[in-house]
Amino acid sequence: SSYSVWPLSAFALEQVLPAARSPGMASKLLAPLLAASAASAGFLTSHSEVKSFSWTPPTRSFRTAVDEAYRDGHQVAAFAEGREAIELTTDDFVSWVDDELLGGPDPFSEHGGVPVPWPKGDDEDADDGDQLGYGQYVAYSRRQLCHIVARSFTGATTDGYANGLKRFLETTGSGGCLPRTGDFGRGLIVFLETCYADPGLEHGGHGPLVIVAKASRSPAVGQVRSEANVPLSRAGLRVCQYDDGAAALGDGVPRVPAEGCQQPSGSGPGKDFMTGGLSGQATQDISAAFL
Repeated sequence: SSYSVWPLSAFALEQVLPAARSPGMASKLLAPLLAASAASAGFLTSHSEVKSFSWTPPTRSFRTAVDEAYRDGHQVAAFAEGREAIELTTDDFVSWVDDELLGGPDPFSEHGGVPVPWPKGDDEDADDGDQLGYGQYVAYSRRQLCHIVARSFTGATTDGYANGLKRFLETTGSGGCLPRTGDFGRGLIVFLETCYADPGLEHGGHGPLVIVAKASRSPAVGQVRSEANVPLSRAGLRVCQYDDGAAALGDGVPRVPAEGCQQPSGSGPGKDFMTGGLSGQATQDISAAFL
């Protein structure tokens, strides 16, 4: 089995849905998400069973967590895009996390806690040892993910559910180091800085949905081979040859439009599929069983 992780806005869903090449995907994933995204703030899942968990009290302040991750001093990252009239300083960043992200309205208030898919043992799509069943999806809003990360940094955890993020942040590694005070923790703090700068999170906004979709059960090898005789010309693939140092592709290769594919220059990094420069684009971040 494998997962696909997509950061996707409701607008992107509207653009992707008509172009879905698989009727099963359109009916099972995109259509329900499109309908539900207009009526719900954040969390969505195809699972019929969900459990919600409250947070335990924090064991440290967020400022302490930042100081422990940045022993030589913290400096907020600079962003070329973001909210207008926003002060990107450490004090303002920490205050935003404390007062708005953690101290503001609870992004999980509709669910009575942090909702988690909870498949039943007799569910035909259930996967032993995994919260997400085969062929199922779960989605959280960006604000909800930011909230989970910030809570975990303060030492809080989901009461009655030993979630993996909190356990990993506090797992002692070689030399006695903790992930939350090393590069992993600093990377998550930069993630929270992007939450701070995101205009989609202003005034309590939830921002885009981040969707985790799990593949159906793996088909037999013979079935895959029998269905593999499909020409790539029907896939609608396009190429963005981004800073690869290779010779230019021939004229017969379909190209990504310029608004989604630009080479890096001395003034900036350019654009590729991770930039999200195309209207309605959905970026598939990774597909892998180990998630």
